[in-house]
Amino acid sequence: MYAEKRPNGFRLVVAIADVSHYVRPKSILDEEGYVRGTSVYMPVFALPMLPHALSDDLCSLKPNVDRMAFAVDMTVSHDGVVSGARCFKALIRSQARLTYR
Repeated sequence: MYAEKRPNGFRLVVAIADVSHYVRPKSILDEEGYVRGTSVYMPVFALPMLPHALSDDLCSLKPNVDRMAFAVDMTVSHDGVVSGARCFKALIRSQARLTYR
């Protein structure tokens, strides 16, 4: 995520992993992901929507490693109103490993 203060609000860029780069439509992985619907995160374990090789590695942000992503670049007012947005495929590189405690 990236945020930049602007005179009338903010520029906000949000990116998520491009799982479609690795999972083809109608494949077994696609069907299993559809059945699971989402990943589940508990305090002591996670049940990923996709196999660990994808969810923990290829689609996971790691410092200084390029990752395929989908991004949205938005203009957001101080009141939280989105006045413009564009979506695009992106290549992102995380600068640090961030974890929840």
